[in-house]
Amino acid sequence: GSREETMFAPLAFAVCLSSRLYDDGARLKQPRSRLSASSPSSSDLLVSGNGQYMRGELEAARQCYAECVGLGEYPVACDCAVNLGSVVLDLGDDREAERMYRLALAAAKRGRWDEDEGPSSPPFLHLDAAQNLAGLLQGRATARDSTDRQALLFEAASLYREVVRRDDSRWDAWANLGSALLDSDAPVLDAARCLQRAILKAEALEKDGNNNLEIIRGALATAYYGLGTALANLLERPPDLIREALQDDNLILLRNDDDDDDKTLVVDEDRAVVVESAANAFRTSLTLANAFGDDMAELRAKASHALDALSGNQTTTRASATFVKALFDDFASTFDDQLVDGLDYKVPKLIADKLPTTTTTTKRTKVLDAGCGTGLFGVELRGRQKNRDDDDFVVVGVDLSEKMCDYARRRRTTEDRPVYDAVLVGDLCDDEALWKAATEAADDAAFDVVVAA
Repeated sequence: GSREETMFAPLAFAVCLSSRLYDDGARLKQPRSRLSASSPSSSDLLVSGNGQYMRGELEAARQCYAECVGLGEYPVACDCAVNLGSVVLDLGDDREAERMYRLALAAAKRGRWDEDEGPSSPPFLHLDAAQNLAGLLQGRATARDSTDRQALLFEAASLYREVVRRDDSRWDAWANLGSALLDSDAPVLDAARCLQRAILKAEALEKDGNNNLEIIRGALATAYYGLGTALANLLERPPDLIREALQDDNLILLRNDDDDDDKTLVVDEDRAVVVESAANAFRTSLTLANAFGDDMAELRAKASHALDALSGNQTTTRASATFVKALFDDFASTFDDQLVDGLDYKVPKLIADKLPTTTTTTKRTKVLDAGCGTGLFGVELRGRQKNRDDDDFVVVGVDLSEKMCDYARRRRTTEDRPVYDAVLVGDLCDDEALWKAATEAADDAAFDVVVAA
């Protein structure tokens, strides 16, 4: 396509990147003053579990929290359930984590631990359980096997809304809410408002000086990137919505107060204001991320690329490898759904149709799938082999994205054989060692076919 199409495509893709941008980890629930009437044993178990959790002794912490939950002392059992959910989530059991978060939410909502007992205290929303559950659901929505992405994001956003309605100071909940809205079909202005509120609250904490500045500034870098993405996506909306954004007192944007009678001129000026506001957000994200060195290299690459796209920078002839890697790492979980199901992407099929399905010699055809992604081409090629007992092809996949390669490696034929003989991570444009490794994987022979699907 045109240069404009090529440059601005990543901004559209960025919508599906943000679900993981503001994950600051689960909140660790501490004993509260109201616990004085609870069993000392339950409180001691909570304190002991917290200490073990903070030291990374996950199994010991899990046992403490589980024992506390088993005692059923309300309300401390709710807090133990929340922390137990966080521990088992760290141990890889997200279903049990979800069960614990929902258990704590339900008990707090009814004001007692056991359903058959009378309330022991006024019902309340357990904010940490709600926020942790929302984060879990939001992360699950990005998984490859997610069949109910929008439903998960809707519930996550609803939980975040309940949290910030009761505790407006939770900047991380505001940021996660903005992220969930940006990932879903929600109005882009709602996402921008939430992200900006998160930024304002986090910056206030930054100025306070009594907080972990590194965590706050890292979160601010990602929040500014999310805000820039939301504003850039606004450019694809009707002019009336852009005008609404500029007149919204809850959005701190540059203003276009020109009441020119020429509506075409006003629309152009409105767009220019949004472009500059988005560019300011990306610049701030880039400045903040620069202080983190390699730890935020991918965010810097994405912000820099987005800034070039907005400014029409003609010096960029090729997206950086870091940007491409970050983009497709985050895109991997929804890649097949968006390209094949959403866009009816047929290039892998069309190319596979042009290749012979078998060979007349003992020589195996060496195929290099350059930019293999999740392995769509490999699946098409293997599916066309007429004699499934023969292996007529050596197929080597290469891609910049480790997560894309992970999906390609897991691809299997109907005979439960790997689709690819080898899958390598790297940049074929700049890495001679990668070329050597790819050639070695193809039995030290030159490739007969190079495919870029």
